[in-house]
Formats: sequence, structure tokens, C-alpha cells
Amino acid sequence: MCAVLVAIVPLSWSLATPASQPRVKPTPCNRICRYNSNFFDGEVCIGCFRDSHEISNWVSMTSQEKSYALEDAAERSVLACSFDGSISVEELRCQANGWLARVNIDSIAEQNDKRPTPTVSIKTEEENLNKSSTGIPPTPCTRICRYNADFYGGSVCIGCFRDSFEIGTWGSMDPIEKMYALEDAAGRCEETSNIERFEGGISGQELLRQAKLWGKHTNGSSWEEFDIKTGQSMPENNGYETFLKGDSVILLEKIVSHAESSAIKEAAKAIASRERRKRLEAGMANEGLVRIPALASAKRASNSNTPCAEPFESDTDGILNEILTRVCKLLDSEQRPIIDNLFGEGSSLHTLFHSDELAFSSREPAVNVYTKGGAFRPHKDGQKLTVLIPLSSINEFEGGGTAFWSSDSRGHRVEGASIELRPDCGTVILFVGHVTHAGVAVEDGDRIVFVASFSPKATSHQK
Repeated sequence: MCAVLVAIVPLSWSLATPASQPRVKPTPCNRICRYNSNFFDGEVCIGCFRDSHEISNWVSMTSQEKSYALEDAAERSVLACSFDGSISVEELRCQANGWLARVNIDSIAEQNDKRPTPTVSIKTEEENLNKSSTGIPPTPCTRICRYNADFYGGSVCIGCFRDSFEIGTWGSMDPIEKMYALEDAAGRCEETSNIERFEGGISGQELLRQAKLWGKHTNGSSWEEFDIKTGQSMPENNGYETFLKGDSVILLEKIVSHAESSAIKEAAKAIASRERRKRLEAGMANEGLVRIPALASAKRASNSNTPCAEPFESDTDGILNEILTRVCKLLDSEQRPIIDNLFGEGSSLHTLFHSDELAFSSREPAVNVYTKGGAFRPHKDGQKLTVLIPLSSINEFEGGGTAFWSSDSRGHRVEGASIELRPDCGTVILFVGHVTHAGVAVEDGDRIVFVASFSPKATSHQK
């Protein structure tokens, strides 16, 4: 049996600090990016209590300015009517003191003409990128930080067209994550073409220009095809005949950002924990696997009386939809032979998805949460195409992975898998519906995977 290990270790963007400095969080964002029109006229996030200006300019603020901003946020927090899940006033003041302490330490270091121990500084990283390029702003912010309740429910800034999550995590994004965020923002900007333009808002062309510039600072995503029989990487531009026959899988590196995967994992673990508790209370065994459906998946399951776990909330569901949309667009533009063969000549996977013309496997799209002992038996999806995206880094679990059997295998009951893939977080694995595959048992830790198997509705084979 040949084993293939695909490891793409993402950069860590946590704000590390030396022992001599207080530990602070890069941002007070707690992933609850919402606004209430009755609280500061909807201009203050009810998750972190920063206003729009503080959120959009957070990355460029000095330690002193961040301390002031957090003190102001703490004062607003006192006036709140305990919004569920909001950051506490105590935590805001603790973070404010942390940033203030950094100011004092930085001042002492400067007086002694000493540089602090090198850290992965968000601001320094962006400054370094900007030194090596021209015409790339550190942020697409236009200083028009406003929200309109009639546009994406007030969750998207009408100045830069980023949503609250993208604005709040902008400073911790790496270049490719910023590229994806700007491309998504450009898509939202296009939706204003049929309505009155927001005066002063950034243009879609400018957003795409900035996205392209950020893309130059990364090696970019690359497609790689693996032969299931041999486990060897295959040459490019081979027409994908082996793939269409079910004897190879295709990998696309780094399609999901660190911020996106972190948000999905956090939500998935919480739901999986509640689901396991329900099962134990009902006298059911813990199988080590919980499948969490997207909102649309849960609705379809309900209509067909198919039991499933509670679905994701709208915020996380929106991230899943954006990721699948991103994959569809890339396949449309870069993998025409696959789309033409599987979905019809000239078909647009992106259009089929957003016009609800794709039929998905039961309870999919979904996120599988594997804990110790969790596995998925060998099977065939029976759909035209399967998209599988690990959301956990390979150092977060032991065992696990996806096993594949070649088409000439005597079967999984007779012989072991031909290859096992364990790609790192954010990598897309693509394969056709007649490929036998399985989820390898997890020995320890949590392995979280996004999966979507689908066909055109006219030719779907529901499983």
C-alpha cells in the first residue's frame, strides 16, 4: 500500500510576545459581528463594542491607540443590555491594560536603544509587504464605515464591501486570505449595479486590482493530480482522463483561509459537543463522528424526514457557502475539461450552485467532526463530483485521513486502500462519484472536514 502525505503547514498569525512583554490578543473580535439599530444607531458592533472606525483601522493603530479604543469599548459595554455572547467589560479592560503595558515596555526599549525580541507583528508584516510593492493599500477601507440594513442585513460595510468578519480579522489574514476576501467583496459590490450606488464606496474594479496585488505576495494555489494506483503525482495538462475514470484525485492547495477554518471549527466543535451529549442521554453509543449540515442541507433533510444534527447558524453557514462558491468559480475558470465532462459542455458550476440546480448527497454540504475512534466506512458517493476540504491542521489529530481504492482493486473487504491522503488545513480534494473511499479512524484529537457531493439535478443519484 502506497501512502501519500500532503502537508501544507499554514503560517501562524497569532500575536506572539516575548516573555518580557504582556500577552495580548491581536483583536477583541469574538466572531459575533452584528449591529443593533437601537444601540449607538447601529454603528457599534455588539460583539466587541468597537465602532466602525475602530474596527476598520485596528490594524494600523498603535498600542496606545488600541488601549484607548478598548477603554471606549468597555464604556459602551456598560451601556449594553447584555447581548448574548458579547465580550465582557472586564475582558475589554484587561486587554486595554495589556496594550497599555506594551506601550510602556516599548518606550523603555526605545530609550535604551534596544529592539524588542522579534515578533510576528501584524503591522510590521503589512509594512514589509508594502515596501516590496507599489500601489497596494494595507486595507481597502475608504473611511466610509457605514452599514445599510437593506444590504446584506447590515453586515456588510457599504464603503469597502467587506463583511464584519472580514473587517474584524483583516489584520490576522495572510496575503492569500486577503486576496480571497477582496474577491468576495468585489462580488458584493457588483450586486449594487442594479440599485442606487452607495456614494463614495470603493469600486469592484479597484477591489479586484487590490486582490491581484495581494495575490502576488503568495506562491498562489496550485492543482496537483495523484494517481490512486501508484500514489504518484501525475503530469499537468493530461486531459484528466484518469481522473474522470476514477483512478486519480486532484488537490488544490490553500483554498480556505486560516480565519475561515478557525471560525468553522469553533462552531462545529460546539454543535458536535451538544450532539454527543444528546446521544449519550438517549442511551446511544458515541461513534466518534458527528455530521453537521448546512442550513439548506438541514432543510432538505427535514423535508425528507431524514434525522440530522442541528445545523450551523447563519454566520458560519455563510462562510461555507462562500468557500463552495470559491471552489465552483475556480473549477469553472481553470478546469473546463472536468466541468464539461461531468456537468455538460459550457456549464457553469457557480451558476448551477446559486440557481439551486445542484442535487447534493443526503445532509450535504456538511462538516464532519471526527473524534477518537471516529471513521467513515468505505463507500462511493454516487454523485458527479465530491469536494472534500480538511479544516484541521495535521498536527491537531492523530490517525485520520482519507483512504482511496483504485478501480481495479478487488474491493475494500479483500484488500487495503491504495493510498491515504492527509492534506493540511484548507486543501481541496476532488474526486468523482464512483471512487471508493473512506474516512480513516482518528486515534486522538479532532479532525474536521467540509464535504459536498453533488450532481446536476437532472442526473443526480441520491444516496
